[in-house]
Amino acid sequence: GNLINMLSSARHDTLVISDSDMHVAPDYLREVAAALARPGVGLVTSLYTGRPAEGSPALQLGAAHINQIFASGQLMARHLGRQDCVGATMALTRATLARVGGLAALVDYVAD
Repeated sequence: GNLINMLSSARHDTLVISDSDMHVAPDYLREVAAALARPGVGLVTSLYTGRPAEGSPALQLGAAHINQIFASGQLMARHLGRQDCVGATMALTRATLARVGGLAALVDYVAD
């Protein structure tokens, strides 16, 4: 619902949806946009790793899960031919989004 409501405020044709708690390099958007501009590419995602904000055991376990279970699972899935889009970074153009039916068509597929 939030993404659907925000879309009308987006000013550009390239749309990047990312988690708000990401720590990225200064060239993050440039790299994502460059990947999206390649011929035949319609959607860009990014593998990520976890880094806890503090040192509590719960936060350490959360980061360990991302690094040891999630990330390795995503790499294995890609190796086996899956082309999943993980939500920490999702980039596409308005035209691609329109071709799949808009954000409303993705409601049953976007996890959070």
